Amino acid sequence: QVTEGNPLYVEEVLRSLVDDGAIARDESSGRWRGVLGVLDIALPGTLQGVLLSRIDRLQEDTKRVLQMASVIGRIFLYRVLEAIAEEERELDGHLLTLQRQEMIRERTRIPELGYIFKHELTREAAYNGLLKKQRRLFHRQVAEALERLFPDRIEEQLGLLAHHWERAGVSDRALDYLVRAGDQARKEYACREAIEYYTRALELVDAARVPDEALAVSILERRAKAYVAPDGMGLARQDLHRVLAWSRQVGDRRKEAETLLGLIMPLLTGHEIDEAMACAQQANDIAVALEDNLLVARSTGALGGAYCTKGELDKANTYLRAALAAGKATGATECVGEALFYAMMERNWVADFRGALALVAETMELAEEVRDPNWAYRALFVGALANCGLGEYDLALATLAQAEELAEKAEMVLAPAELLNVIGWVYQEIYNLEKSADLNAKCADVAREFGETESEANALVNLGVDYLLLGDLAAAEERFVQAWELLDKQFGGFRWRWKTRLLVAWGELNLARGEVGRALEYAAQCLQLAEATSARKNLVKGWKLRGEALAAQDRLEEAVSWLQKALSMAEEIGNPPLSWKSGLALARIEQRLGRHRQARQHHMSAAATVERMAGKLSDLAMREVFLSAAPVRAVLNARDERDPSRAV
Repeated sequence: QVTEGNPLYVEEVLRSLVDDGAIARDESSGRWRGVLGVLDIALPGTLQGVLLSRIDRLQEDTKRVLQMASVIGRIFLYRVLEAIAEEERELDGHLLTLQRQEMIRERTRIPELGYIFKHELTREAAYNGLLKKQRRLFHRQVAEALERLFPDRIEEQLGLLAHHWERAGVSDRALDYLVRAGDQARKEYACREAIEYYTRALELVDAARVPDEALAVSILERRAKAYVAPDGMGLARQDLHRVLAWSRQVGDRRKEAETLLGLIMPLLTGHEIDEAMACAQQANDIAVALEDNLLVARSTGALGGAYCTKGELDKANTYLRAALAAGKATGATECVGEALFYAMMERNWVADFRGALALVAETMELAEEVRDPNWAYRALFVGALANCGLGEYDLALATLAQAEELAEKAEMVLAPAELLNVIGWVYQEIYNLEKSADLNAKCADVAREFGETESEANALVNLGVDYLLLGDLAAAEERFVQAWELLDKQFGGFRWRWKTRLLVAWGELNLARGEVGRALEYAAQCLQLAEATSARKNLVKGWKLRGEALAAQDRLEEAVSWLQKALSMAEEIGNPPLSWKSGLALARIEQRLGRHRQARQHHMSAAATVERMAGKLSDLAMREVFLSAAPVRAVLNARDERDPSRAV
């Protein structure tokens, strides 16, 4: 009853009984028997009590060795223990005793002798038995021993050294190691670990009698960068606002401009466009006043990013090109990295997919150079989008797998929603609609959990399209209504991106229901927004929707005109799905008009595009799903009907 079935508790209680002579082994039978009566045995009421009781029964010198080892850690090297236990002449004997008592065991002999506490609770009990003054002394001795014994391995033990100097109460040494450990963790994409180190460092600075504000600012800037990778954009803003207040208080204009620029990404990610634009403009004004070309270039790039978010892509492109040129000319890595992200996105949004991929490669190289997980993740994300735009679905999925691995390593909590969104879209493009619907539903749930409005809205639009393609118009409408309601929640930028897609989806739903007039209204709204944001892919969708709606009204020549525009633009931007779909729609109308030669040409071209897409799918099951989809079969069947030699 006392042990409550805890195996470690049972084990330690039995050892305690053996040590006390309460039970003994019968040498003749090999069985254990009670020596004392049950009422004569006093059992500690807790596991901690049992462990302390066993430790207290050790000889004083052996107990001291155990406590010294507990300060080093659960795993400890003989050399380190020897260095802090110089007065213990019988160290080997004490270690042997502790092994016999099964408190520690030998862990390694090569490359050097090491031990491990059998249970972490045993180490904690030994450690807690030390007075605070003793703990501080031993931690200091351990830290000094590590520095002395392993001078060539300091970088491998930054976190451990920070721990010991911190526990030793030597703040200046602890601070140095904590900041270095944080920097190292961030470079290794262990962002949450970096945040922990920086936070501990800040606590030491703030606890000082006279806090070093300049040092605190330096650590806050570091922590803000670590927050950007996981889900801490709001916390990054808090840190940077503190830095901003300090820079203004001391009149450091350059630091003020740099901090304003640091705020741009967290603000844009939080859809706080007006504030981001204001920060970019203020930074630019300061940079110009200081005649600092680097800051001018960085603030120019920040303005480009803000214009991207607002959907003013032509203006954004001008600013971003200027920032990239200036950054490269001066070798300013940070300036180039900041501008590259939005430059990648801008190229993808205007459907310059190959241009986007060129910038992706450049960003990946830069991210590797500076070990920035955020830059690397965003490059992979945009790379997947661009490859999907080109119909390179194998490459898109492989890139998404890389992004997922990186996001997991860097603990980017919001990344799963973004990645599920794109993966679902990829499977939708190849008509694996059941899998796509499952992924999009999961994405909506994950995004909703984290309050990520944009990913949730995108997922709902994609899920509605899944149902539309599956013929479940009621379910499609339900998801589109849910997505539309989110428009009021997202008060910042990027609304134009998924709103355009939603307008097309609504139009296609109305067309499927025969409500042609409403389909034309949605096509007009889509085209107005697509033209304003230079979104060529959405122009294709709007023109195609308009052409098909006009055809439904028997306005065939007008329909041909719009579908020809759609096909021409789809081929210009290199988007295979829109190419073959526009071609198929055009072929059907040409057929209705009796222009069979033109219809045949469009059928042949659409079929060739479909077969090229299928040929690039290395997964045979995925290829079969794509080729067996009804719209794809319609293309191939139409071609074969007009070319009997191709029929199977």
